[in-house]
Amino acid sequence: MCATLRTTIVGTPTSAASPVVFLHGWPDDSRVWRPLLPAFSDRRCVLLDLPRCDGEAWEGANLGFDMLACLAAAAIQKEQRPVIVVAHDWGACVAGLLLSSRPELIERLVLLDVGKIPNFFNPRRPTLLLHGASIVGYQSVNALIYLLGLLSWLRPLADRLNALWVPRICSLANSAEEDLLPLLTATLPALLRPRRWQREDYGRPISSQINYFYFHAPRFVSSESFRKMKAALDTPSVPLLFLYGTGAFHDELWEAKLASPEWDQCDAVRIERGHWFFVSPAGAKLTASTIQSWIGRTTKS
Repeated sequence: MCATLRTTIVGTPTSAASPVVFLHGWPDDSRVWRPLLPAFSDRRCVLLDLPRCDGEAWEGANLGFDMLACLAAAAIQKEQRPVIVVAHDWGACVAGLLLSSRPELIERLVLLDVGKIPNFFNPRRPTLLLHGASIVGYQSVNALIYLLGLLSWLRPLADRLNALWVPRICSLANSAEEDLLPLLTATLPALLRPRRWQREDYGRPISSQINYFYFHAPRFVSSESFRKMKAALDTPSVPLLFLYGTGAFHDELWEAKLASPEWDQCDAVRIERGHWFFVSPAGAKLTASTIQSWIGRTTKS
């Protein structure tokens, strides 16, 4: 088993500015950050590839979220100083775990479209139940495809299913605005309906084994690590910026708190519609300028 994450270094540091570490999510690899990198060319940028997402083999089943956080921490430690972490999707969950377990590694934290997850079974907020059901719906399909792929004789079928499924479900997620309720009814039809996913083709097959996040998710959300992560995000010990394009993957009360004047080191800003709001030319430009502006006006607590 590989002991470290694949790391790509870009940028030509022209000052003593803190490095920026980028953590992608599903089903991307580090190339998803290409649109943002020109804005950080004066800094050392460290692009981490989470296991299997870069097309490389990663043997072993222990790819739970605590393990991912340990691997990310080991990569960040090599910088020998606190860094700015920019993270999207499941990468944001890994960054949240770092905030709760290794806050000394982080100078500032930027989360993209995935923040503090609400309690979907809160009786005082019943609409969240349907919202949670829509998320469980598509995540269950992802987990099932992953499980099928664990059987060697079913791996080709699982990979084919994932190749059909991923562009369609991601297209739906990238068109979502406030919640993912349409996914609850569109999950099965999405497999049959051709859709365009506005993301660069990385020139590699979409393996069923990149869906391991969803296999480990149920155990993760019931773990003590998850509860500590939510607590750390609720009262962040470092400046935190939350940028989003959908209302699907964060608690709106938490968002409002970050944007309130009382939390002057934190902020929450909607950029463009969609889960991958930072990939389009206009979205990348606005995302980068928002991050740069926020870095300029915040200081480490």
